[in-house]
Amino acid sequence: MPRNLDIDKWIQIAKFITTVGEMAPFPYIKGAAGCVTTILEAIEKAGKNDEDLRALADDIGTTMAIIKETIEVYLENLLSELNKTQHNLERKQFHRFLKTRKVADAINGYKQRMNDIKANYVVSLMTDARLEMPETRDFLSTRITDATEASRLRITSTVKAQSCRIIDEIHSLREIHREAREHTSRIFANLQNRKGYFKGEVRDLAPGDIYLIEKVPHNHQHGYCTVESSNTVKLIRIYQPHIGNEEDVMKQLDHDIDVFVRPRHPNIAQVFGVCRSLNLPAIIFHGHDTFSYQISSRHSVCIRSFGRVLCPGKFYRYGYDWYLHQ
Repeated sequence: MPRNLDIDKWIQIAKFITTVGEMAPFPYIKGAAGCVTTILEAIEKAGKNDEDLRALADDIGTTMAIIKETIEVYLENLLSELNKTQHNLERKQFHRFLKTRKVADAINGYKQRMNDIKANYVVSLMTDARLEMPETRDFLSTRITDATEASRLRITSTVKAQSCRIIDEIHSLREIHREAREHTSRIFANLQNRKGYFKGEVRDLAPGDIYLIEKVPHNHQHGYCTVESSNTVKLIRIYQPHIGNEEDVMKQLDHDIDVFVRPRHPNIAQVFGVCRSLNLPAIIFHGHDTFSYQISSRHSVCIRSFGRVLCPGKFYRYGYDWYLHQ
């Protein structure tokens, strides 16, 4: 057999003994096997053909083989003892031994000691926690105070940084408000200065400014007229008060004025002016188209016309007729 193969075999045996020495309770086995392994590896690395070294290696290998056999025998005996001990533990005699008063008292004593240790540990843990709670509370209070102060300083810094812009915007808003107020005042003043206008929208006429030309046949409420400072014929709607109903007539006049002033449509007569005198309460419209009226009831008027609608309320078209419901 070549020398290198023999040395390799003994090196493997020495390593095995080193591993077993970690588990078996033999003194110095691990160290001795490690030294042998080191020597054999050195011999292998040397690669010399000297017969003395080979003989030394053979002797060492023989010694390690004897040690290996001894360890194997010991491990077999140890395994047998362990199996016997396990068998004895499974027998009833061992259970009876554990149930004897002396052993049971000893076991109970150990249990009591474990419970006492556990209780003492819990008490110690609770005591430590209570002692640390004030420190934790102080720490959290300090952190919260610091965070609040930092937030306040940050907000204050931001407000100070933006204060100039905010002040400028406030001044701008004040200026805009002032201009809007002045503009509103001017508009109101202009409306107030428009003398002769009712609500600043239509002319407020006096009875002497209206010249009635003629009334529409079969209708004493509508007719044609001219107005002072205007040379065109106008349409007039006259409200005829009687004794005792003057207030109702004026309320109806005001209501109709509000109704007629609002619409802005080419097919609806536009108000030229109003006369709110009890002597001649009337509404004057632009235009002088010819109308034919037919009074169908005291609450509805049928107007056949290609011109403008004079009656307030809702109207519906059917063919060429306009039906208005007051």
